[in-house]
Amino acid sequence: MIGRKKRRLFDLGIRVDPDLVERCVRRFDSGGSKWSCHYYASQNRVGTLHWNTVDKIHRLWKSGELNFMTQRLEKDIDPIAEASEQDIQEDLGQIFELLDKASKEAGIDRDSDDSFSRTRFKIMEQAEEMAPEHMWTFQHMRFIGMDPTEALTLLKEYDAISPDRISAQITELTAPYGPENRNERLVNFRRFRRFLFMHYQMHYRTGYPPAPPAVTHPAPPFVIEVACDLRVRGEIDSDHHLVIAGDGMMRYSIWEGEENLEAFYQSLTYIKRRKTAHRRFVALLDDELKSGHIFSGVQNG
Repeated sequence: MIGRKKRRLFDLGIRVDPDLVERCVRRFDSGGSKWSCHYYASQNRVGTLHWNTVDKIHRLWKSGELNFMTQRLEKDIDPIAEASEQDIQEDLGQIFELLDKASKEAGIDRDSDDSFSRTRFKIMEQAEEMAPEHMWTFQHMRFIGMDPTEALTLLKEYDAISPDRISAQITELTAPYGPENRNERLVNFRRFRRFLFMHYQMHYRTGYPPAPPAVTHPAPPFVIEVACDLRVRGEIDSDHHLVIAGDGMMRYSIWEGEENLEAFYQSLTYIKRRKTAHRRFVALLDDELKSGHIFSGVQNG
C-alpha cells in the first residue's frame, strides 16, 4: 500500500523514501543546511540522497509545499480523500513500481523531474478558463447576486493574488521557437489553493445565480464552498473522483431537495462501482454536507 504522504510526494516529483524527505524537512525547519543533508563528508548526511534531490526538497520546503511532511497524522488525514484513495491505492502502487522500473531502464533521473510544476500550470490554466478575467468585475459580481461588500472584498483579493500568479509562471521556449515548443511551469505560488478556490467559486456562482423561486433556488454559499473545496483537493491530489463529486453537487442542484441529493449520490456509482466503496464515499460526503445544517439525511448507496 502506498502511503498518502508518498503519493503527495510523487505528485511533487519526488520519488525517494518519505522518511528521508521528512528528515530533510525537519533539518531545514531547525536551521540546517542543504550541505549537511547530502555532502558525503557530513556526519549528519540523510541517507545517500543526491544533491539534486536535496535541492528540490529544499525548494519545495521553502515554498511551503512540504508542510504536510511534519504535520500530526490526525491533521494530515482528509477523510473524504482517504475514502476515494482506498479504492485506487493498490493500482497506484503498481503504477509507481512500473514507472520506477521504466525510468531506471531508460537511464532517466526522475528525482530531477519537475513535472508537477507543469501539471500545476495546467490546473491553474483550466481554472482561469472556468472563470475568465471578464468575470472579475464589480458589475458581474453584483449581477450574480453578491452584495457590494462581498464583491469588493473578493475583487480586492483577486487583484492581490494576481501579481503572485504572474511571478510564479515560468515560460520556456526551445528551438525551433513556436507555440508547440512553449513550456509553461508554475513554481512557488504560495496562494495556489486559494487561487483555485476563488475561480471555482466564481464559476459556480456564475453558472447557478439567483433566479425566480418558481424556476429554481440559488445555490447556498455553503454548498458552493464544499464543491469548490472538493475540486481543489481533487486537482492538487490528482484524485479525479473528488473533482467529479464537487462538480456533481452543482450539476444536480442538490440544495433543491432530497430527490436531487439522492440522484447525485446515485450518479457516483459510475465512479464507485463497488458497493462498499460507494457507500463509504457517500457517507463521508453526506457528513460534510450535513455539517452545514441544510440536509436532513442520508442515502444508502
